Amino acid sequence: LEFRRVLFRSGLRVADAVQALRQPRNGRKPPPARVRVRIRASPRGPAEIVVTVTNVDGRLECAERPVGFSVCADGQPVPAIVATDLVGNSVRLRTRYLPHALVGKTVSYGHGLDPICNIHDSAGRPLPVFGPIALHKQSC
Repeated sequence: LEFRRVLFRSGLRVADAVQALRQPRNGRKPPPARVRVRIRASPRGPAEIVVTVTNVDGRLECAERPVGFSVCADGQPVPAIVATDLVGNSVRLRTRYLPHALVGKTVSYGHGLDPICNIHDSAGRPLPVFGPIALHKQSC
């Protein structure tokens, strides 16, 4: 029974996304899309990586602890993310690095062969998988 419910909800999300893309003026937003990734210096010490998303219906949310983001150096994941916070239409990744130490690393959502991604907007539309995206000095 649970599988049927999940399948039905998935079908509704896909139909809604297709309808929004085919007729953008019908009041529906297109699916969520990544807009900007930047490094933000924190006055408390380590930096945050802020991922801002467009086309969010309501706000970003998840049922449990948000997961799915990774920071990599030379293609290999590094233990950089301490916490993930959802704030409106953005995801804030609190890191253990100072801003200059993040330059040259990459950020991804759904990295690897077995990704776990659980962030969606208020309408249940998932945040799309993306990356790797290089973190640059001008994004600080």
